[in-house]
Amino acid sequence: MGKRNPPPGLVGSRSPPGGASRSFTGKRWRRWARLTAGLAHEINNPVAFVLSNQTTLRRDFEDLLALVGSVKRLTPELARVSPETAAALSSRMAELDVEYLATAIPAKLSANVEGLERVAGIVSDLKGFSRLDEAALKEGDPAEGIAAGLRFLQPLLRSSGVKLKPTWNQAGCGAIWPR
Repeated sequence: MGKRNPPPGLVGSRSPPGGASRSFTGKRWRRWARLTAGLAHEINNPVAFVLSNQTTLRRDFEDLLALVGSVKRLTPELARVSPETAAALSSRMAELDVEYLATAIPAKLSANVEGLERVAGIVSDLKGFSRLDEAALKEGDPAEGIAAGLRFLQPLLRSSGVKLKPTWNQAGCGAIWPR
């Protein structure tokens, strides 16, 4: 496999003395920021949609479990009237492993929400990054920008065996350059 080249405009973004390429590099960063903002928007819409459905899905599943509980409670009474039907129902519930599903599905729903919230956090970080072209100087918290960068690097750091536990001074917000 050959060596991969980084995307244009992301390497060597420092301007030479005299600022000869400053505007060109600035244009590239602004394009990159617009692309990032568009990407964040396109990701955010489906993530928000699925996240909002998780509550409804959990509620509906709990209703379904309540119905299963009612069927289980009524199966002995059903057995007196129709033993074959009760046996078939009990057999099908065992085949589906309803007890397992009652715990596994809520756990999977919770894992989905956790994953979606991580994606929403990445989208939020992308939105912050995409504001690079808003102003030359603006109010912001440098620690938030550093934390967002570290979150993007986490998979690489983890695979390299690097563990970071950043601590921040309480410097707070101030005027910062967005680059």
